[in-house]
Amino acid sequence: MEGSSSKSSNGEFGVFCKCGQEAPLEESRTKKNPGRKFSGCRNYKTSEYCGFFIWYDQYVRQREKNIEGLPSSVVQKSEDSVGRQTNEDNNIDELKKEVKVLKRKMQKMEKQVDELYILNQRRNMGVPSNCTILLFAIVMLVIRWLF
Repeated sequence: MEGSSSKSSNGEFGVFCKCGQEAPLEESRTKKNPGRKFSGCRNYKTSEYCGFFIWYDQYVRQREKNIEGLPSSVVQKSEDSVGRQTNEDNNIDELKKEVKVLKRKMQKMEKQVDELYILNQRRNMGVPSNCTILLFAIVMLVIRWLF
């Protein structure tokens, strides 16, 4: 995997490296393998690199060999299952994004509630309630009436 590469336009290969992360489909730009597609660990050139690397064409040939021996009904079920899994993965990704958005909205609302609570506390500090003012006025009238 030494050299340079560029990410593929679709990038979805459906292969996972030993780290458990999806290994994106990329395209080699080396002199030895120009334009050859491969998939490798996302953590290449980092301390978390697991060493996973596979050329796309070799992967396809191996997969075809494995599939040739299977009955066509099994192959169809497998392909259907992969399609469903992809849809479920997409739905999960969309739901995760929605949860993030809702969490941000909730945090903003909690902040607004806190700000309104503080504002309300400030307004009520030192400001007598309407009942207190009314009681004071009645007491003053009674005192004036008595004297």
